[in-house]
Amino acid sequence: MQPPQPALKGGTIPNMRCVRRAAEELAVLYTVHDLYGNLISIDTQKKIYFANYSTPFNSDSIHRICKDKEFTAKLVGEVIQTPRTHSFFDPFPKAEENKCYIKEKSYEEIAERILSEFSLPVIVKMNSGRQGANVFLAHTSEEVLSSIKEIFNHTSQHYDYIALAQEYVERAQEFRVVVFKGEIVLVYEKDFSGATFSGNLSPLHYENAVAHHVNDPVLIQALTKFIQPLQQVVGVEFAGLDVILNTKGEMYLVEINSQPGFGIYIRDNGEEEIVSLYKKLIQSLLPPLV
Repeated sequence: MQPPQPALKGGTIPNMRCVRRAAEELAVLYTVHDLYGNLISIDTQKKIYFANYSTPFNSDSIHRICKDKEFTAKLVGEVIQTPRTHSFFDPFPKAEENKCYIKEKSYEEIAERILSEFSLPVIVKMNSGRQGANVFLAHTSEEVLSSIKEIFNHTSQHYDYIALAQEYVERAQEFRVVVFKGEIVLVYEKDFSGATFSGNLSPLHYENAVAHHVNDPVLIQALTKFIQPLQQVVGVEFAGLDVILNTKGEMYLVEINSQPGFGIYIRDNGEEEIVSLYKKLIQSLLPPLV
């Protein structure tokens, strides 16, 4: 029997609510360790933890690679089509240990390098950001320079000592493809066709953007074939892949999120699919039935 759990306050992350539901539907013992339900342990063959967006499936090194967009591009770009990406280090880094990485001596020199190597428009973004923070679409040389200065702004909460310039891929559609142990377990489209840009280039941050659940078997088969080489170079067990379909019908892998959240998907589609997803994850850790 499930032991009594603490009365939870507001602030529970939506995917953590689904983790609890999944454990309850599987009749698996779990414990909530905080007042918001965002730290949960589940009794399987050993005690496992779900904390905010973290799960027990990816190693620290895999999470670090996925968080670092430059690392991801270097590894994944060997086997899967990704936008061409170059990195640039802050010429005036906050940390002394980062000075050894300096190549360009000024923001202007970095901007000149970007303009010499990429066509406009070009994406300029911080290396370790998430949810569209400090991601810029630069149409002019002035915008390239201002984007660099903002990423390297030492007073900004989004400061990063690495900036990336990335080939702009004109997207017809963008998908979040959730994979578990090499298998696609959920696909949804980040539909911004009727939305209004509100300052964040991440599609689901557009005003009135919608996450549409995808059931199309032909599309899912095409996505499966496209991402199949991923396990050869990055052994990520559970992740959300951002895949762009460009205006020519070509697929590009843009990002790997090793700690996917499902708040917007749940907002637009309800919890049932995410509860089923977490049931699959938890079941993989349970001892086999005798």
